[in-house]
Amino acid sequence: MMKMQRYSKNELLTKYLGEVYVTIIFFVYLLHGRLMRVPILNMKHKHKQSILILLFFTVYLFAGQGNTIKAQSIQKLPELFSLSNRNLTYSTTSAWTDSILKLCAEIGEESWKQNDLKTAFIVAQIKVNTTCLEGETGEAIVQAHEMYDKAKDLKYSEGRALSLQAMGDTYMHAGLYALAAETFLAAEAELKDSNDVFIKLRLTIQQIHTYLKMNKVQLAMEYLEVAEKYFSEIETGQKNFEFYLCAYRTLGYIKMKNQEQVAKCWEEIESLQKENRHFSGLSLDLFINYYLFQKEYSKAITLYDSLLVATKNRGSLYEYKNALQSKGALLHEMGNLKDACLLYHEVKELGQSLNTEQFVESLDSIRSTYIADRTNLENAEAYNGLLIRIMCFSLVALIIVGVLIFIIKRSNKELAESRVRLSETNDKAKRSILSKSMFLSNMTHEIRTPLNAIVGFSEVLSSMGDAIDDETRQMCGENIRQNAEMLHKLINDVMELSEQEESNMSFNLQKHEIVALCRNTIGTVERVKKTAAEVVFRTSLDKLELYTDSTRLQQVLINLLINATKFTPSGTITLLLDVDAERKEAVFTVEDTGCGIPLDKQSSIFSRFEKLHEGVQGSGIGLSLCEFIVGHLNGKIWIDSKYTSGARFIFTHPLYDNKPEV
Repeated sequence: MMKMQRYSKNELLTKYLGEVYVTIIFFVYLLHGRLMRVPILNMKHKHKQSILILLFFTVYLFAGQGNTIKAQSIQKLPELFSLSNRNLTYSTTSAWTDSILKLCAEIGEESWKQNDLKTAFIVAQIKVNTTCLEGETGEAIVQAHEMYDKAKDLKYSEGRALSLQAMGDTYMHAGLYALAAETFLAAEAELKDSNDVFIKLRLTIQQIHTYLKMNKVQLAMEYLEVAEKYFSEIETGQKNFEFYLCAYRTLGYIKMKNQEQVAKCWEEIESLQKENRHFSGLSLDLFINYYLFQKEYSKAITLYDSLLVATKNRGSLYEYKNALQSKGALLHEMGNLKDACLLYHEVKELGQSLNTEQFVESLDSIRSTYIADRTNLENAEAYNGLLIRIMCFSLVALIIVGVLIFIIKRSNKELAESRVRLSETNDKAKRSILSKSMFLSNMTHEIRTPLNAIVGFSEVLSSMGDAIDDETRQMCGENIRQNAEMLHKLINDVMELSEQEESNMSFNLQKHEIVALCRNTIGTVERVKKTAAEVVFRTSLDKLELYTDSTRLQQVLINLLINATKFTPSGTITLLLDVDAERKEAVFTVEDTGCGIPLDKQSSIFSRFEKLHEGVQGSGIGLSLCEFIVGHLNGKIWIDSKYTSGARFIFTHPLYDNKPEV
């Protein structure tokens, strides 16, 4: 990688102040017109113009150089990532860690100025981790505390996650792996909704390292699968991360004592090691574990010596202490008790000098602050959740109450409508009972009249015997016959009413010639009428065939014509027959010149037992039967309310091509 010029914080400050000072002095002299007093400018006009242009160009270069420095700071971010990725869990060389810290100072300052929070917090986490690698754990704790306070004030979730990762770094490099694992889990939870796989991958690698140190191999291998997924999604520093994944996979199989998998992974490690020689700390740890697994203890002791020298030179006392302890354990296993005892003694003295308890308390205070903040956040979330649930329950309750009110109102409306219907039904029932009572009264009267006549004339014939002449006897017989026919008709009307109510009225549909049927009906009515009115038939048709029941159709015509004779003492009663070709219907009209039907009575004229004049003979069911028969023949019957010269009844019947289905 190409090396770029680095500026320390003090160098940058001095450079900027110098540029600003020169620029201010120049413009002050220019504004006050004192440039003429400077000897170098006391010359001809064209020379003064050239020097002014030169001065402006110099100032422009100073300003441009300042912007270039700022741009270089941002451009150095990939270099920082590359170096920090090699020093994620182990340090390499002190020169590289120094470079990382310088880059962190440059990029971090510029990121805060530009309000680039993500870059600022990533750089701060890298700085804490690198500070731990250099053995400055106390300084790293202070930096982690500052990070967390800033993230908390800014309410920045990724900042909180990186702050927790920085706290985990301090635990991890101090050998407090259980606390490190717990803190890394908290950071992982904060990154749950983040899409930055680079941050997640770096955290996951540190989690794998921690779990392997805790001998939680299965958990480490699960996180290794997660890391491989993240690795497939990134492009930055792939070779560096590939070495981490392969190395930790090999360490996992070594701890699982899987000889076959270790052999497979070792070939890949040797290939990657040639391209990644800068991973000295991780490589030493890996090779030591491999030689221990292969029981090549002498090679492992040699590498332990190299590791001790490297960690001591870097000032990483915690790594140095762990290496001493591991080497002592190996010497103890090899039977070299004397050297093992010396190393254990050195480990004990080093542990006392490190004053672990002091920074553990500092870390615990930060962790306690985080836990308290997290608890408050969870309480706030729980309160918000409870509030949302209460609002939802209230909304549901309101909806239920609204539905209940709607149902109650609808029920009340239906109840009111039911009461109205019930009242109407009761009124109709009362009218029906009254009508039936009137019908029975009328029928009693109607039946009694012909019966009395039959009985009276029969008594005359029987009591007088041969004393009466033939003419009187013939008159009595004729009266008896007419009253018997009247009684027969009344009984037939009642029977047909019963059939209508039980829907048992039969229809015999056949093809019939209707013009002749109408003429025969007129002749029948003409013979039985008891009025001076003339009964006539008019039509423009010579012949009309209908598919109908001739008996029922003639019954309708006779009922309408007989009713007309009852209310037309003189004048004309006319039966009209016509065809409505458009509607494919035959139209029958019966009109008279009688007293007519009042408008207020016309709406109920087809009701059963309805009689307009109590003094006129009849049962009150004739028009109801007519409506029933016409309806079953697929026709319609109505009274023409516009006709004022009497009464006019009209009914229709489908033509032969449009025969009814009964």
